[in-house]
Amino acid sequence: MDYPPFIRYYLRNSTPLLWEKLKTAIPELGEWTITSSSDFLYKESYEFSDLPGSETGHQRVKYALEHSEVILECHDPSLLSPSSLFTDDKALTSSFVDDLLALLSVARGTMVHFVLREYSNGSNTINWSAISPFPDDIGISVIGSTKVPQFVGEALKMICDRNRLPASGLYTAIPWHGIALRTVGREPTVFTLALYWVCLEALANARNETGKKHRMALRLLQSLGMTGEDWDNLQELVKDWYEVRNFAFHEGRQPEWPISKFILRLKQIRQVTAIAICHLLVPYGPEELSALAAQVLNVP
Repeated sequence: MDYPPFIRYYLRNSTPLLWEKLKTAIPELGEWTITSSSDFLYKESYEFSDLPGSETGHQRVKYALEHSEVILECHDPSLLSPSSLFTDDKALTSSFVDDLLALLSVARGTMVHFVLREYSNGSNTINWSAISPFPDDIGISVIGSTKVPQFVGEALKMICDRNRLPASGLYTAIPWHGIALRTVGREPTVFTLALYWVCLEALANARNETGKKHRMALRLLQSLGMTGEDWDNLQELVKDWYEVRNFAFHEGRQPEWPISKFILRLKQIRQVTAIAICHLLVPYGPEELSALAAQVLNVP
């Protein structure tokens, strides 16, 4: 039997309300339907009484529904814009939805991702790819909740037009930021912090900064407006992050720091990296940067 063409995402760490707001800000979502996972009738969605793969198929979808909040789907794959960030996805072509998830993750400070992604081009098979749910991790948003839809909409336009972001480093930094978020709670803290540092290096290298890497990163951040009394501890932060980077890459271990300092520096680089990425996509105003500086300084 042939299945109707469709692509479907089972999404974790978001809400139907958020996606409804995104839909109003992003024209590409116009033909997509948004359903709460708790209301989704998966057997009816395939227009037949069973899933491909028999019991395995049932278990896969039931698991995805249990670990997601939103079902996002489109029944006209011809409307599916390709991904601008994940161009090396060979198993199943990523779409602009994957870009949206990456941008949401940066803005909200927590991993917004699909647990299951299904695709059929109208044949008798359904292709799927899955990602295990990540540990619940509530990060600190660097974009106000009411501004997230507008930010994501504007940022998506930016990354879809490479002529507007020449050699910015964002096409490297945003995916690496997602990789760093995925390691929270799964990998040693030193590894996670080092991955965030890679994001800063990518952004600095793209701006042709020269010299020692920690100075390159510092100049990058200062060029984005992280200067003055609000950011007077930035040099110390960058120095500490660079120390962790060197221990991680060259010695495979972390510095002899108190664990409290380590956790604090991880939270701070996580925020500063997200601020840098967001600012390069949709610049903050001076007052917003000042408020974010206080947020970084007083991170819980």
